[in-house]
Amino acid sequence: MARWLLGLALAVDLALMVILCQPIAAPMVYEQGVKEEIAVVEQKQKDPGIHQDLREVMEKYNLQLAQDQSGLDSVDSYEAPGLNLEDYGMRADDAVGYVEIPAMDVILPLYLGASRAHMSDGAAVLGQTSMPIGGNSTNCVIAAHRGWNGKAMFRDVELLQEGDLVYLTNLWETLTYQVTGISIIWPDEVEAVAVEPGQDMVTLLTCHPYIVGTYRYLVYCQRVEEEPSVREPAGDKPDVQETPAETSQPEIVLESRLQVVAFGLSACTAVVLMLTIAAEQRKRREITNGKLHL
Repeated sequence: MARWLLGLALAVDLALMVILCQPIAAPMVYEQGVKEEIAVVEQKQKDPGIHQDLREVMEKYNLQLAQDQSGLDSVDSYEAPGLNLEDYGMRADDAVGYVEIPAMDVILPLYLGASRAHMSDGAAVLGQTSMPIGGNSTNCVIAAHRGWNGKAMFRDVELLQEGDLVYLTNLWETLTYQVTGISIIWPDEVEAVAVEPGQDMVTLLTCHPYIVGTYRYLVYCQRVEEEPSVREPAGDKPDVQETPAETSQPEIVLESRLQVVAFGLSACTAVVLMLTIAAEQRKRREITNGKLHL
């Protein structure tokens, strides 16, 4: 019976180790998928005439949105892609680019519409916000999870500071934006992500604080034509009423350390259990061979 219980305990411990390995293994698998998505986008960029009909429609969409953004009023509007990519020779779930944020050490494929599928695969342009092509009076709002199934995504968004750069690559070019401000808002404050007349903006959006997600964390970015040689604020953020920030970085660091400690303890337990089982088997063999007299 003792041997059976030890075997069961070892099986449970090994299963726990597999679960604890998930935060380590999942990003590796995900990063490979991200590389493949990025490669597809970069391959399309090599053809100057690729999807020009789509670009023209995106430009018209942005012009219309600058005049009337009243559709930005519900969760359903966020999830809608705004355009049907299948009408332009693409699949509905194809990436239309990717976003790279060096200060967070993250690069994510970019999809149209914040559906569950798109949010689990990378970053998404909120429906009823500007398409990711830049231009006068545009604000492309890019949302991502604050960590998802072991993938960091926008988990470390609080590392971003005014002056940091964000690179938005679409099917035709790479646009450079600079962080100008940060706001913490309630989820229903849609005016905080509205188009600002005359501005060319990207706004990063995720939940806050980490895990709890009561508020929304916004990072406002303004377009810069040339990459600055030093990090400087590019301008003022839109006038939005802020909610006092509640930093999440200590919880993120603590979570990572606890995962390492838990994995270490689980590994040590597995070693002890295996040594115990091996000792039990050796003892039984000695008894069977008559070398041990009780």
